[in-house]
Amino acid sequence: MAGTSGGASAGSVARFARAWASCIVVGVVLVPVLLVQPWRTYLDQGPIRSDGLGYFAWTRAALDGTLDFCRYPTVVPVAVVEVPRPTRDDPDAYRCADRYPPGLAMLQFPVMAPLADHGDDPAVVTGAQHEASLWLGGLALMVACVAVVATARRLGARGWGVHVGVLVFVFGAGLFPFATYAASYVHVHEAMFVAILLWVGVRVHQGGRHLGVALLGAFSAFFLVVIRNVDLLVLGVLVAAYLCWTWWARSEVAVRERVRGLALDVLPVVAGAALACAFQLLLNHHISGGWTLSSYGSGEDFVFDHPMQRAVLFSYDRGLFVYAPVVLLTIAVGLAVARSRALAALYALLVVMLATLYGFWFQWQLGGGAGFGHRGFVDVAPVGMLVAAVALPALSKAPRVVVAVLAIGCALWTLQLALLMWNYEFPEYTVTPSVYWAHTIGEDSLWRRALP
Repeated sequence: MAGTSGGASAGSVARFARAWASCIVVGVVLVPVLLVQPWRTYLDQGPIRSDGLGYFAWTRAALDGTLDFCRYPTVVPVAVVEVPRPTRDDPDAYRCADRYPPGLAMLQFPVMAPLADHGDDPAVVTGAQHEASLWLGGLALMVACVAVVATARRLGARGWGVHVGVLVFVFGAGLFPFATYAASYVHVHEAMFVAILLWVGVRVHQGGRHLGVALLGAFSAFFLVVIRNVDLLVLGVLVAAYLCWTWWARSEVAVRERVRGLALDVLPVVAGAALACAFQLLLNHHISGGWTLSSYGSGEDFVFDHPMQRAVLFSYDRGLFVYAPVVLLTIAVGLAVARSRALAALYALLVVMLATLYGFWFQWQLGGGAGFGHRGFVDVAPVGMLVAAVALPALSKAPRVVVAVLAIGCALWTLQLALLMWNYEFPEYTVTPSVYWAHTIGEDSLWRRALP
């Protein structure tokens, strides 16, 4: 009996390992990286820096009971916007507002508040908060991977192809650097909520409505928008895709019943997004007196007479396909495979939409481009990860091996640049063609250095 029990236990462990192999690998890599922190930041500051200071200044402001961000000198140059707020006594009065939304601080407040300092003259961010930011970024990446694997399995994908699809996007589409080196930025957290919403959509489509799933959808939609307002567009595309997919799948149901069912399906997500928009509108109105969703202030608008969409996708500076070639490979393969075609079309649509948006932004690289690659696409990387996880197992053996090898090669190409950036050998800002090629196939590349 003991032998039988031991065999069953070993079999369960083996099945678990096969089912979640990619998530286990990510966890095994993440823990030592977060412990050692093998990098130098371009500001020689802690994990919470630059944009991160703007996000986490909200934690300090909440603890201090103030919205005057000029009282925090380290935050002023990176996040403060002077908003005109004239009064009867002082027509030139203004408020020092934080240009970044408070969503990430709200999400992590239960962890960050006990670790924060507050009072007369404390640091805006403590050492404990720096450490917590890294581990919470790693946790967000783990949740995203688990959600994508679970979603792929619900869609019928099995085998090693699922795990290759997950891993090549973790290390080849910007997720790993933004879950570690730049964890205080919002992007890996937005990716986590996109991954959760993908699972929620498939779960509701296949299994019907459930209170717990509805609450998870509302929670994810709220934070997706309140953390980064522009991702309201991403949420809109995801909801529209769900409506089209489910409308077609329920073609035998009467039109009125279909409409009612779809409305109930998406109601929690829409309600969560609406609550986030209402919160941001009220907050901005309280600060500036105007009704606006954006907190960035004037001067940071779209420049429609200077389109930069080509640079967003193909430049040596921040080009998506130049820094994450696995994205282009995944879209091409995903569209060619029947089982993943709809998902690949969704991913391609998101890439086109975001490229159009960022191509008209006054700083198309996103605030000068700090970070690795074009970080604006990291938010939707789980959609591409799901495409790869569904497409690879659907291929026959020989094409599956070829595509997997190409995808792994793309991921290693990207990972090499990220590791060089960690050592401050590859610039986070403007990159010339000669610098790019020298660090990918030239004498400055890691693989060339490894040769005898």
